[in-house]
Amino acid sequence: MAEQRILATLGASHRSALDASIVESEAVATRVSQDLHDVVAALRRFQATGELTVVDEEFRVKGTASLARAFREAAAFDGDVDSQAVLAQSKDRVRFSIQVPEDGYVTTVAAALAGLRERGYEVSEVVSFWGAGGRHSGLNVTLRDQNQFMIELRFPTPLSRVVGQQTRALYEISRLKGGQAVERVAAFLRILEINKAAGITGHQPAGLERLGETRNVDTSLTHWIALEPRVWEGYRRWLTRNGMTFEQALEHHGLTVQDVLDGDRPDAARERLGLQLPSRPEE
Repeated sequence: MAEQRILATLGASHRSALDASIVESEAVATRVSQDLHDVVAALRRFQATGELTVVDEEFRVKGTASLARAFREAAAFDGDVDSQAVLAQSKDRVRFSIQVPEDGYVTTVAAALAGLRERGYEVSEVVSFWGAGGRHSGLNVTLRDQNQFMIELRFPTPLSRVVGQQTRALYEISRLKGGQAVERVAAFLRILEINKAAGITGHQPAGLERLGETRNVDTSLTHWIALEPRVWEGYRRWLTRNGMTFEQALEHHGLTVQDVLDGDRPDAARERLGLQLPSRPEE
């Protein structure tokens, strides 16, 4: 595994910092877990549903191999790595998920965050990945405890959680720097295929603006291509060598061009994908 290989290249001082981070994170996670369960228990008095629950606690502390990747990325950016600075900037050394029913999603999320504020947590940032046609659907909130330790709290619905579980391994392939272009794009398309089959576009929560200031993240294929132009060019060369069109590749995944276009910028998206634009009717 790529992360394990990165971990093996770290020096003793960096490895020691990672081990210490795990010990600290475990202690923080124990306290946060109790608070989250208390908040959810309070909310469930008013919601007779088992869908509202803390989930996936086995992943609540980020492992050394994943943290090692953050060190490698920092080193690629500025050469030298300050272990403590990298760890202090990591938002998800401790990460939890509260599964929230689709019905009343925003109201429940807002109530959960209010309950956490009452327990001394600060909401630093709310990031929305919801949106039609994207790779990922969900809401991530960065919290700070009373010691300013950052915690990531995710709010999946039952459906988005299942889809996330089905696509997690594919996401790791799609984001692997240095991976084969065809494998990375194919993984991304497979994610979109799974999303479409699950009908996630039709299960987007309404009223997210009621949560206050929110940063929206575009996880569409066209946005990813803008960030990874060399990967896309490599994939297009592979299509040419194999006598395939992109439309044929999409069809293989049960997708259409419209499934992967930015809904508000179809012309720009088509140009970025290298697709022929339809002629415009005369005004």
